[in-house]
Amino acid sequence: MKNWFLPATLLGLSGVALVFASEKGRERVRHFLDDLMEHGDPLSEFNKFCEDQLETIQSEITEGTSALMVVTDEGNLDRVGERFHGMHSKLIDSNLTGPERELLLETFGGR
Repeated sequence: MKNWFLPATLLGLSGVALVFASEKGRERVRHFLDDLMEHGDPLSEFNKFCEDQLETIQSEITEGTSALMVVTDEGNLDRVGERFHGMHSKLIDSNLTGPERELLLETFGGR
């Protein structure tokens, strides 16, 4: 067992206990649970989106093919495009705007 495991556990448990020790903490927990009961699971919409996206990817990728998933915040599209230009590619899904999507398809030569 790691030397930090027990102190971290005690610190975590004491932090949870401190939330319930004050009236304000108990009130916030009650408020959170009431919101959860009223509005349902806050992640259900996100989970549905992920499931739909995985189904789309699974239907597009068939046996004998492969996929390249790219997640980026910033990058040099021209340099990346040079390396992939001319390869048979297909954009399955993206959260890009219309003009960004067109630029990506033009750069990569995909459809």
